[in-house]
Amino acid sequence: MTLHVSALDRDHGFYQKDLKIDLDLTPDHESVVTITPQTAGRFVAICDNFCGSGHGNMKMVINVE
Repeated sequence: MTLHVSALDRDHGFYQKDLKIDLDLTPDHESVVTITPQTAGRFVAICDNFCGSGHGNMKMVINVE
């Protein structure tokens, strides 16, 4: 599985421990990561670079079937 991730407004992080994803995202630049999940499931990723007042609520879900 290949993920293409980008930030539109400022620097962000994209971190998901179980899938071994740890990206630094910058505006207008696409980051690409290829993963090989070992199990199906719902994996919650977070922004791990402080990005402003809404930072604590930044969660993304990766669904692996």
